[in-house]
Amino acid sequence: IFVGIQLNRHDFQINADSIGLYLVELLMVLCLLTFHQIKITVTDENVSFKMGIGLIKKTYALKDITECKPVVRNSAWSGIGIRLIPNGWLFNVSGLEAIELSFKSRSSITRIGTNKAAEVANLINEKRRAIN
Repeated sequence: IFVGIQLNRHDFQINADSIGLYLVELLMVLCLLTFHQIKITVTDENVSFKMGIGLIKKTYALKDITECKPVVRNSAWSGIGIRLIPNGWLFNVSGLEAIELSFKSRSSITRIGTNKAAEVANLINEKRRAIN
């Protein structure tokens, strides 16, 4: 026996409120995927990091870094995400601690938030000394 289903044209209508809600949900999922973690990688030649699933990532050559300060404190106003700070950029996913990188080729700095700032800074400074 075949049971037919009758659908009306207006059963599939999507109103503007639904579209707005779907866009907000999509934005929230994208933010969660982007800002749920930060992974810092230090090699013999580079310092790199990626945020979340890797939509935002940066790489810096160790030979271009003049200084890596451990455990700098970000203000609570800085929050999470990517922020323009007075003398450079901040990349942070949680907490107030960060490492601060200064460069030979530019006057701006880069701060990368991490809960292991002292360990990461020590590793970067060791690698920098090895190439100089």
